[in-house]
Order: sequence, then structure tokens, then C-alpha cells
Amino acid sequence: MNNKWVKSYLSLAILSAVGANVYAAEVAAGDEIETAKLKTIVVSATGYEQDVSQAPASITVIDRKELEKRNYNDINDVLRNTPGVVVTGNGSSQSISIRGMGSSYTLFLVNGKPQNSKNVNPNGDDNGFEKNILPPMASIERIEIIRGPASTLYGTDAMGGVVNIITKKVSDDWHGTVELGTVIQDSHKSGDIKEGSVYLSGPLIENKLGLQLGLNKQERDEDHYVSGFRGTKRESLNSRLTYVLNDVHDFELDANFVKQEGESTVGKTVSASGNNPSNSYSRNYRDVYSLTHNGHYSDVLESSSYIQYEKSRNPDRKHNTNPTSGIDQETLIANSQWNLKLGSHDLALGGYFKREELNDRATNSNPMVGFSPIERDTYALFAEDTWHLTDRFNLTGGLRVDYDENYGEQYSPRLYGVYNLSDAFTVKGGVSTGYKQPDIRAVAPGYYAATGGAAGNAVIRANPDLKPEESTSGELGFYWKGGKSSASLTGFYTDFKNKIIEERFCQSAQDADGKWINGKECELFPGVAGTPSYYFISDRFNVDDAAMYGAEATFEAELAPDVNLVANYTYTKTEQKSGKFKGQPLNEMPEHMFNITVDYDIFDALNIWSRLHYRSETSSFLSRTSMSTKTPGYEFIDVGFNYKFNPTLTGKFGVYNILDEKALSSSGVQELDGRRYGISLVANF
Repeated sequence: MNNKWVKSYLSLAILSAVGANVYAAEVAAGDEIETAKLKTIVVSATGYEQDVSQAPASITVIDRKELEKRNYNDINDVLRNTPGVVVTGNGSSQSISIRGMGSSYTLFLVNGKPQNSKNVNPNGDDNGFEKNILPPMASIERIEIIRGPASTLYGTDAMGGVVNIITKKVSDDWHGTVELGTVIQDSHKSGDIKEGSVYLSGPLIENKLGLQLGLNKQERDEDHYVSGFRGTKRESLNSRLTYVLNDVHDFELDANFVKQEGESTVGKTVSASGNNPSNSYSRNYRDVYSLTHNGHYSDVLESSSYIQYEKSRNPDRKHNTNPTSGIDQETLIANSQWNLKLGSHDLALGGYFKREELNDRATNSNPMVGFSPIERDTYALFAEDTWHLTDRFNLTGGLRVDYDENYGEQYSPRLYGVYNLSDAFTVKGGVSTGYKQPDIRAVAPGYYAATGGAAGNAVIRANPDLKPEESTSGELGFYWKGGKSSASLTGFYTDFKNKIIEERFCQSAQDADGKWINGKECELFPGVAGTPSYYFISDRFNVDDAAMYGAEATFEAELAPDVNLVANYTYTKTEQKSGKFKGQPLNEMPEHMFNITVDYDIFDALNIWSRLHYRSETSSFLSRTSMSTKTPGYEFIDVGFNYKFNPTLTGKFGVYNILDEKALSSSGVQELDGRRYGISLVANF
């Protein structure tokens, strides 16, 4: 890393510390300084509340205070500085990877409920839709990130980790927040962002019926460089009604709606060269309804059950050869968990059901198969027991059994121990398993998924014999907490089996005259009149095994009164253990990554902060059927402040990537924004 960036950041940190010492000298002799932090409560590791230090998993919590300080535009911005988490991709196609696993192995939840519309947005159609799942910032209480498999509780898609966004409870009195913000790019080639949100919460009938509403609108101008951010407009409405029947039963009814439009223009984010370049416009919709019941039967027995219906739509995706368009998916999920305290045992028992129906009129390139919905049902039972063997040692064992109509039973056990060596030192570690179902299209008989991008018409054929991908992960962590400081060091290793890969069945190329070269044409149905030829045809197989391993270190300290330091470091390696590229890296991962943040509360109304994010160059990685080259590393330095004008009005200002560092792809294309200025006003009432 270039020394000038280190020096710049250290200068910011030193200035903060010097200012803190001056301020500390002014503290009255009789003032008392808090010596212990409040406990941090999490729910994602077990499905019930517990102190994060005792949770049987590696969990990072981004609390309300952190969310209020900075300007965040999407979930990637929020998670970028989390240990073990890597933001990959470019422009609108960024995504989240945890501990070396690809982005498709991260499960996103809102209040414990899955949020997933990936199936209706293939081939990059989502315009960043998946990363825009954040409810209005004012409605979020905290975000919990589980690093490592969590399939015992959450099933498929939680093979790499879980991001659980926890929203606030409906308040006892009426409260509201209005936030208006903008991000102004330093470069005219990058698109500015405008955003506004409204949040309301309060009782309709005191102690009985409550209402919560959140409205959000965001617009981003299109970038003026290839593969940059598309022009997007997003609107969302989040609503919740809560009803307290009595001391035992309460209910939550949620209805959430998101609409996003995306536009790409030739000469801006679309290259003017290539195969028939054209402008594109698309819309994405997601409607989610859920009903939740919480039961509080006694001090030792409680339950939480929900049913959720989600409909996602991509109406503008067009078929390559037929006059049909549109993709939509309906997903129904029912989940129930019962928590029972039985002596020294904390039991969690539950059941799960999921039905998926995908109606895709746009991407099946098999002319011999008509358009019909693809359906899949999944059932599961799960159980966990946290056994308090002694006052200092807890052992958690769990098992989930999923039944898929295509694959039969899938078992996901885990065993995890938490040992408190003293009040200051804790050792945590265990073994957990994960699995991931193949994509619903990947196993549908006769389904030939359209692909090929600018290269031309191509297909990937489904394979009904595919098996779920599986992983076994082990971790061991050491945690220390002393007064106003804390530190941790965790090592992890993941054994990845049944990796689904893509292999070329055939590949052709065309010269300027339209004649096929490099061998015969790629034909799915040779001799059948009216059937097309393809640029390439690929098949999917369970072949490869891989390993991911690394370490995560964290450190937090109060450097001086009202000056806080948060730092973390992540080391990650991936390796293919079998197949054609045995010994080569698997995923696009930086070997080294670290983050440092310094916050200084100068006085009650003013907070200043500075932050460094460093990412080394990524490894080469498996990109479909070949190895892609490394991506250069980068360092970002951000600075900003928050000022409370009065008890109800706060202003936030930040300069992000202050040194205008360029994050480039392996081909030299800019992937992320350069220097930019974030300004927002937050009014609470």
C-alpha cells in the first residue's frame, strides 16, 4: 500500500487523538467515566435473544449509532468495512461475499425472513436490485452478520453466511424521521445520487394496535463509462401493523413494495462496439407480505411463527427469438420456531416449508419445450440445544433435515462451544455445515438458459441429476474484553464439495462474412429445420471440490474520552482441490483486507470521523469455464462529520474516497466511484 495513504490516514487519527486529549483536560474532576459497555444482543445465531459474546457463531453487529453517522446508499456500503466481508463486482453488479464464498451463498434476511428475487433477474438484470433491500435507514435498529455457514437454522443459501436486517419495534408514542440527501460526484463521468425517506411509527390504539410506515425514493444518474452504474430510480414502501391480543399473543402484519427502473445507454455504460449494441430499459418489482405470530407462554416457553408470500417481477426481459417477454416468481414460506428452557438446556425446535414457482417467458432457448411454470417444494425440520454444562461452558448442537422433491433428504448438523476462561477472555469454536440447492432452472428438464452477452446467442443446458453443493466449516476464535477495549482473533477453514461448474459442450466463432469457423456449428438439434445455432453450448456438472481458509482480527478501544478506534483485518485464501484448475484459486478474493475507523465526539452536538478501507489485489479466479486474471487492489479514505443543530435536526457531511483512488478491473475498467461528497439532513419529530 502506498505510504502517502497510510500517512494521510495516520495524520487524521493523530489529529483526532490530540483533540481528544485537549478535551479530556477540560473534564471536571468529579465527572465519572463509564467503565463498561452495555451488552450487545443478537438473535440470528439461535433464533432467540442472547449476548453476542455467548452466541454460537462469529457475528458482527452494525448498530443504530453507526448507521446514523454516515451516508449509506445500499447494503454494500453498509457492509464494506465488516471483517470477512468482501464487496465484489462493478457498477450496478456489485454483490456481497463472506469468507471466500461467492455472493450467491449469502442469505439476506429482514427480521429473520428471507429476501430473494435473484431468479427473476438473471444475467445481471437486477440493476443492483438485490443490494437495495435496505428499508429506510431510520427504521433499522441494527444489522447482524453471521460469518460462516448457518444452514442448520436457515437452510439453503446460508452456506456462506447470513445478513439479517433488524428493524425497530413500533414505538409507544408517535415518532417520525424525514431524511433528504445527495451524493455529488467529483468526476463528471460518475452519476450523482439523490435520496429521500420518511419514517413514521406509533400507536393507533394504545397498548393494542400500532403502525409503522417507511417511504424511500432514490435516483442515480447513469455513469459515463462502460460497465459503470446504470441510471436507476427506486421507490419503496414498508408498512407494518402490530396487534397485541393479550400478554401471551401478539401479531405483526407486514406489506413491503419495491419498484426499480434501470437504464443503460450506448456510449455511456454500454460499449459502442460489440455485437449490435443497443440501449436498454428494465423494471424490477418485489411485493412481500407476511404475517407473524409471537407467543410468550411462560418464562421458559415462547414461539415465533410466520408465513410470507413474495412476488418478484422482471417484465421487460425479452426472449432472444420468440415474441415473448417477462419473468416472475412467486415464493411462499412458512416457518415456526419454539424456544424452550429446560433446566440447563435452551432448546429451539422448528419446521419450515417453501414453495417456489418460476414463470420465465424470456430465457429458455429450447424451441422444443413450451413455456410452463417451474415449481419446487422444500420441507424442513430443525432442532438445536444449547447446554449450559457449567457456569463458563456452553455447548450448542443442532441438526436440520431438509427434504427436496428433487434430491431427497439433506442433513445439516453443527456443534459449537463457548468457553469463558474468565470475565475478560472467551474461546469460541465449532464445526458447522451448509448446503445450497442448485438454481431452480439448472435442474429443470429441457431448460436451456440463454446467455452469451455481447458475444452472441448461447445457452447453458439444465442437468436434472445435479446434487446440492455442500460445505463443512470449522472455526476457532479468541475474544478479549477489558473495560473500554476489546479484541478478537478467529481462524476458519471451509471444505467445499459438489461445486457446480460449467463445461463447454461446443464453441464456435464467426468471421465478418457470417461463416462459422473453428469447427462445426453449435447445434442443439442438428437437422431440425428452424432451430438455431449458438455461439456456445455449456452443461452443468457436480465436479469440483475447493477449500477456503483464513483469519479475522478485530480491535476496538477508547483512545481517550469520546475518541473511539475500530479496526479489523481479514486474510482469505481459496483453492480448487480437484478438476481442471486444481491448485488454482476459486473465487475473486483479496488476500488481505483491513479497515480502521476513528470517531471523535468533540461535544454533544458534533462528531467527526475518519475511515480507511484497504483491499489487496484479488486472486485470479474461476470465471465460468476459464481462469480470470487478478483485479488490482485499492485504498479508500473517507472523512466526515455530523452536527446536531438542535434536538430534532442533524446534518451529515462526508467526503468519500478523498484521494480519488481508482478501483479498476483486471482489464482496466473503473469498477467503483471515485471522490464524492455526501450531504444529508435528518429531521426527527
